[in-house]
Amino acid sequence: MTIVTEIPLDERLLEEAATLARELRIPPEKLFEIALESFVERHRVQQLRADLDLAYADPPDAEERKVLDGMKSHLRGVAAEW
Repeated sequence: MTIVTEIPLDERLLEEAATLARELRIPPEKLFEIALESFVERHRVQQLRADLDLAYADPPDAEERKVLDGMKSHLRGVAAEW
């Protein structure tokens, strides 16, 4: 679905975008669509990283340490079989 909208933009930025669109041989609206998609995806990834950083900010507690130690032991056993 396409929605037509009007957004005020800095004239210099609009001129640069129009020049770039001509160089890329794409319509200006496609350039804005690509740029917006890229910005939204980059923001989503940054938010995901921030969430992961927060989740892993604290060292593992005793229960998590026990699970990790068990995983390491299992991995060593599997590796030894190879």
